[in-house]
Amino acid sequence: MSEMKIGQHVLGERGLVAGTITTGETLQSFASADRPDCDLVEVRLDLVGTDHAGWLDACKAIEAAGLPVLLTIRHSSEGGKWTGEEGARLSLYEQAAGSVSAVDIEAESEICAAVCRLAAAQGIPALVSFHDF
Repeated sequence: MSEMKIGQHVLGERGLVAGTITTGETLQSFASADRPDCDLVEVRLDLVGTDHAGWLDACKAIEAAGLPVLLTIRHSSEGGKWTGEEGARLSLYEQAAGSVSAVDIEAESEICAAVCRLAAAQGIPALVSFHDF
C-alpha cells in the first residue's frame, strides 16, 4: 500500500497538529502570516462563509507558503453550519480541489462519493468523517 500524504506530511509517521480556521479574519491573517505553529490548517468554509471574498485565494496563499490546507464544508445535520443545496456544496469542493491538499466530507452525505472521486482525480486525500451524536 502506498503512503498517504497531506501536503508533505506522511500520515501515520507522527502526530500532526491541525489549526482550524473558522473566521474570515483568521483566514486572511493565515494567508499573509509567517508559518504558524501547526502542521496543517483545516479551513472550515461552512463557518468562514462562502460569501467571504477571497477564501479560495487565501487557501492558495496558505498552500503556497508550505502549509497544507484541509477544506471542510460541514453540513448542519453533522454539526456544521452549511444549510445550502448539496449541489452548491459540491461545486465549492470542485472549485478548491486543485488548490488544497485534502478535503473532508461526511460519510452520510449524498455527495460523499462525488467528493471522493473528485479528490482521487486531483490526487489528494478525502477524509470521510462520521459523527455520532
